[in-house]
Order: sequence, then structure tokens, then C-alpha cells
Amino acid sequence: MNKKLYLLILPLLIFITACQKDEIINEYVTPNKTIFTNIPANAWRPYQTGNGYIATIEMPELTNYVNDNHAVLVYLSYTERVYEQIPQVFDGISYVFNTRPGAIDVEVQSSDGVNANLGTPPGAVSVKIVLIESNK
Repeated sequence: MNKKLYLLILPLLIFITACQKDEIINEYVTPNKTIFTNIPANAWRPYQTGNGYIATIEMPELTNYVNDNHAVLVYLSYTERVYEQIPQVFDGISYVFNTRPGAIDVEVQSSDGVNANLGTPPGAVSVKIVLIESNK
């Protein structure tokens, strides 16, 4: 009886020990790239309609392939090391971003659709961008 049991368990043990631990772990790791940059106060330009501002961040890492197949997260910070993910609405102002190959556009506008004039541009802001590879 013991010999038959060993013959059944032996192939299972060989199969389990054949996989290396790092192969199993790496299979589930999603690589990403974090980029820190700034939007200077003079980079904000008004919309043609006058109801908000837009700033463009040049991003050569955002290739056609990355733009079409991966994820992009954008965080803004007006204070040191406190980043908030956008899109977001804060104090009646909507913060959003759009991606295209080679650039990210950050847009700021009134969130209620009534206040067409935000007054002054947002000013200098720190930006953290995370590019996350997507497994198809």
C-alpha cells in the first residue's frame, strides 16, 4: 500500500518543486514607470472659450503603443509631497487630463458649468505621472 501511495505522490512532488519561486512571483508583477515633473505658472493658457485653463506636459515616454495599450495615472501637488490623483473636483474647480502620443494635457475649469471665469491660472504645480504596463 505504501509503495502505491509513494508512486502517486512522487509525480506531484516533482511537479511542485519544478517551478522556481521567482518565476511564480514575477508572473503577477505589473511593471510601471513613475515620472516627476512640474507645470510652471506661465505654462497655463486659457481655453478659447475663456472658461478654463490648459497646460501641456511633453511626454516622449508616451508613445503610440503606450497611449493605446497601457494605463496613465496623473497626480497633482500644490504642496510638497502631497499628491492628489486627477480627475478630481476641489473647491468648485474640476481637474482632468487627456493623453495623446508625446503629451499630456492637464485642464482646469469650473465644475458647475455656470462660473465661466476662474480668474487667475492655477499657478505652479508638481506632477507625478505613472505609466502602467497592461498585460493583454
